[in-house]
Amino acid sequence: MTGLSAQQQGIVDSKDGVVMVIAGPGSGKTRVLTYRVKRALDDGVDAGSILLLTFTNKAAKNMISRLEAMLGHKPAILGGTFHHVANRFLRRHASKFGYRDNYTIIDAEDSVKLVRDVVKTDFEQYAKNLPKPEKLYRIFSYCRNSRIGIQEYLKTHMRGYREHGLIMNKIHERYTERKIRSNIMDFDDLLVYLNSLLDDNEFLDKFRSTYTHIFVDEFQDTNRLQFEIVSKMHRDGNLLFVVGDDCQSIYSFRAAEIKNMLRFTDKFGSAKIFYLTENYRSTSHIVSLVNTVIQHNRDKFDKQLVSINKNSRAPLPRVLLFDDLKTEADRVAGEIAESISAGARPEDISVLYRSNFHSAYIEMSLANRGIKYVRLGGLRFFEQAHIKDIIAFLKIADGMTDELAWSRLLKMFKGVGEKTAKKIFAKVCNAERPLAVLKEISDPKLATLQAMLLAAEKKGETIDRAKIFYEQFYRAYVRENFGEDVDDRVNDILQLFSILSSYTTFDEFLEDSMLDANLADAKDTAGCVTLSTIHQAKGLEWETVFVVGVSQGWFPSKHSLEDSVKLEEERRLFYVACSRARNSLIITAPLSSGAGWEGSRDMQVSQFISELPEDKYEMEWVKKQYSSDFVSADTLL
Repeated sequence: MTGLSAQQQGIVDSKDGVVMVIAGPGSGKTRVLTYRVKRALDDGVDAGSILLLTFTNKAAKNMISRLEAMLGHKPAILGGTFHHVANRFLRRHASKFGYRDNYTIIDAEDSVKLVRDVVKTDFEQYAKNLPKPEKLYRIFSYCRNSRIGIQEYLKTHMRGYREHGLIMNKIHERYTERKIRSNIMDFDDLLVYLNSLLDDNEFLDKFRSTYTHIFVDEFQDTNRLQFEIVSKMHRDGNLLFVVGDDCQSIYSFRAAEIKNMLRFTDKFGSAKIFYLTENYRSTSHIVSLVNTVIQHNRDKFDKQLVSINKNSRAPLPRVLLFDDLKTEADRVAGEIAESISAGARPEDISVLYRSNFHSAYIEMSLANRGIKYVRLGGLRFFEQAHIKDIIAFLKIADGMTDELAWSRLLKMFKGVGEKTAKKIFAKVCNAERPLAVLKEISDPKLATLQAMLLAAEKKGETIDRAKIFYEQFYRAYVRENFGEDVDDRVNDILQLFSILSSYTTFDEFLEDSMLDANLADAKDTAGCVTLSTIHQAKGLEWETVFVVGVSQGWFPSKHSLEDSVKLEEERRLFYVACSRARNSLIITAPLSSGAGWEGSRDMQVSQFISELPEDKYEMEWVKKQYSSDFVSADTLL
């Protein structure tokens, strides 16, 4: 087999029945997995006996396309995500679970709507004491995928709700009944029912006789339910071949279990462990730094990556320290502009961050320089619901007759629905002074809004108006209406306030914040710098990578600092971020939070930087241009 290294070839040629490949970043794991499937086909295994489980259908199609190119025909392999494969089998066996074979699959949004309707219809008297439907659905999903009960989840994650565990169980039971009655399944049902189907001896025997060669990609991302499924699918004498990297296990919030890899040999005592440690992506300097990042974790397999990249002119990774976020963003955007001017392609550059709120200043600095960018992992900063909510208030307080802003703001208040919002807007839209018209409307549902707008009229600064809205209403609204990511949303809001405080007028802010409205869609990265959360960047790579916001309490997050398990996952996240870079890696850390109306808060350099040996990087402290003070960077580590 051409194009394989000796290390890769040894894995492809293995004859072991159960194999786990621990594949470091950039080590060619997809190539190895694809060639191992081809080896089975070359050895006479029928394509219909091969099952390929991946975490995206795109990955499965990509591997099958590679096989088609090598074989000259498309092999009849069953491949796709766990959910895709589960659906294939359940279509023929749905009646075992009370369903008809033509059931409909609903997405997470529709699942939340159904949970909400169940609560409203049957448990409304308990609603005020329960988490919101969005959170209830996430609890149900996590429990099913991690194979734990709701009461156990509450004891560990939400102790304040422990007394409501029985009601939550009843809601889940009714939710399940409603799905069966309506002949609909959510995503979790597909895995749960497949797992139950594998408990049927007749079905299991037929399955194991048919699928004698099972391949699993991204094994570090499997949860306990998926591990159970894989374990049941395999029997002695058949092949089970899994590939993953324990150091890239970063999805515990989705119930992914790093223990599935660490305890693999406990379940499969005869398993042969192979390592893929040759890194074809990054320079030796970057690989050396990546190796040291993960050394402080205890729960891992010991491996040392070796760079095959022979670029002898590649620079050392750099660590840049900044007085504040704006200075950080200006420098990052400036370096990106210089690189592009020197001939670099924008699509070869990325900016990665722990949480979305870190991107705000970066986005504005790039937009001000006319640098196009795409943002992976959700909406752009100024398109997020909680940011748009506050901007909607500011627009109304400024006397604007923006129908979407009016509708958005009015419907935040209890008792105001779509019809009422439209009636109110019809009264104010043609008025010379919209706020004066609103004040004349006698409706207790609008009293809080009217009082806030009256207070905002007395404030000339935009940031002061935003403070009124947040402190008198929106702080509580966020806590009540958003799920477990509420802390990230609050950080986003603080970031927005920091930005607002730097503008003289609201019109200038609106103009700048809307500059990115016509940029390329995130699916098309040609000609665009990539901004991304690290979770969304997993599996991708760029020539130049900036990892920003690496300050203690942000990265690692403050919630992980007193929990060794969470802290190790944060460190794996940093490992993933640094290993995305092929040639140039720049890690940045602001030393001030710049939290706007709350005041600036001093920050410390992340322990992930402090843990790195000094010979692995070059450091620079970038001071504000107007500041003449100097403090040695060495004193910060």
